[in-house]
Amino acid sequence: MSQGPTIARHLDLRDSSVPDCSLNVKVPWPVDQRLIKLVDLVAADKLGPTTKRELAAALIQAADESGLQLWDKVLSYRHATVGDAAFWLPDADDPLTFAPRVPGRPSR
Repeated sequence: MSQGPTIARHLDLRDSSVPDCSLNVKVPWPVDQRLIKLVDLVAADKLGPTTKRELAAALIQAADESGLQLWDKVLSYRHATVGDAAFWLPDADDPLTFAPRVPGRPSR
């Protein structure tokens, strides 16, 4: 069986010598839009530029390491509604209309 890469422990995760891999994760449209809005919140607070990819990686890297806490997040996700995900849309709106996805890389 083949082995994954060997990587020095001291390297920063963003070091160019740390190999990338694709998660290829499909998520519900409102969750993708939520991630975009979370990236926008960072920019709105003038904290610096980030991307969906970087924010998602940061959230995964910083996730709680307790199985029980992680399972609680899974259960919360399973019971969440479209409205729960769409914090930026008025509560009175129903149905909700989301922004279209634009092909290609997002502009900065």
